[in-house]
Amino acid sequence: MKEFIKLTDHIFEEILYSDVNLRDAKMMLEDVVMRRLPKCVGETRLQETEEAFKVEWTTAVYEWNKLHPDLVLYKKDFSTEVIKLDYNKEEENPIKSVYFYRKKQQNKGCKIRKYEISSLLPKTFSEQVGRVYYTKNSDEEEKDAKDCFIWWRLGKCVIELYDQNEFNGSKCVVTENCSSLDCCSITEVRSCKVIRGVWDLSEGRDYAEPHYQLKVGEYPNPGSWGNGNTAPALSVKCLTSHKIQLFENEDFEEPMHETTVNRHSLDGCGIKEVRSCKVLSGFWDLYEGPDYAESRYQLKVGEYPNPGSWGNGNTAPALSVKRMTSYEIQLFENEDFKEPMHETTVDRHLLNGCGINEVRSCKVLSGFWDLYEGRGYAEPHYQLKVGEYPNPGSWCASDPTVPARSVKHAFIQSA
Repeated sequence: MKEFIKLTDHIFEEILYSDVNLRDAKMMLEDVVMRRLPKCVGETRLQETEEAFKVEWTTAVYEWNKLHPDLVLYKKDFSTEVIKLDYNKEEENPIKSVYFYRKKQQNKGCKIRKYEISSLLPKTFSEQVGRVYYTKNSDEEEKDAKDCFIWWRLGKCVIELYDQNEFNGSKCVVTENCSSLDCCSITEVRSCKVIRGVWDLSEGRDYAEPHYQLKVGEYPNPGSWGNGNTAPALSVKCLTSHKIQLFENEDFEEPMHETTVNRHSLDGCGIKEVRSCKVLSGFWDLYEGPDYAESRYQLKVGEYPNPGSWGNGNTAPALSVKRMTSYEIQLFENEDFKEPMHETTVDRHLLNGCGINEVRSCKVLSGFWDLYEGRGYAEPHYQLKVGEYPNPGSWCASDPTVPARSVKHAFIQSA
């Protein structure tokens, strides 16, 4: 204690001007004096572990640099921190540990009765917050770091914009909302490729109507994004593409938890298991075990009143959920998966250049896909989930001898 009380503010200058070799400590104190302090560029509530949070952020920085080769961010300039927030009782309701005093018994503390507790209390009493700090080198680099964080938490949205039809003219890769194209190398959008996420393209600046919602795929002209449109787009916005409501009981009886992110477990969600759910947007995988342990059920937008409604006569509840963000399909020209084969992760309105002329069997490796009998997504079409389809009859084609000639990611609705 005697030594401890000597650690007053004077120790700062004593270290800073000491002749002793305290290089690292001096550098840290010099940073404080010069105000070279790490800046918090983003904060988010966490569902993943601390280690997963660090890995995902490092991966996001790497992917950001690939998309922005002229705006390089260095991993060594970042640090992460995970903070647990609770009422010093972890996930337990703190009211259960509080003693109250009544007017008639002012000298005796007692716990509040259940019916006296307000119904306005939250359902969960703890959460984890993840923060990313950046060692600021310049105001411009700090802005880039913040943009990278926002892009990461929005789901890493990416779109390629072209100022001429058929992906010609000047090209601009966009990863964030643009209320106007002033910051881009183009002045209008006449064709685009949605690489990741769901995007709104608006004919006016500042997202003015009319607007068109586009999922992952290629759009060679303004008419391809809906309503026979011929006008170019002047602003673009990335949308949150996944949302699900999870209910602990069947038939959507509360308690309920709504999420837009993966849940490897339901700890801290206010529910113990999932016995019904409403998929508001995107595609989701529900797992019977925690940490995405099988069995797995793939759900698209819709309502699922009980475990049996998500497939295979299932009766067990789900204990973890994950967004389905990847799409991959193998297309075979012949039945029974006989080559030639073409593997793709993007829409194909034509099979030109794919090495096959038509699709008579396929394997859906991830995501939901629509197969169309005609080129250019001409009807009829058939929606397929993960699985193997050895012939047109296996996807319930109107004519089991007619192949598919175009494929597209199944449509993602947005809430």
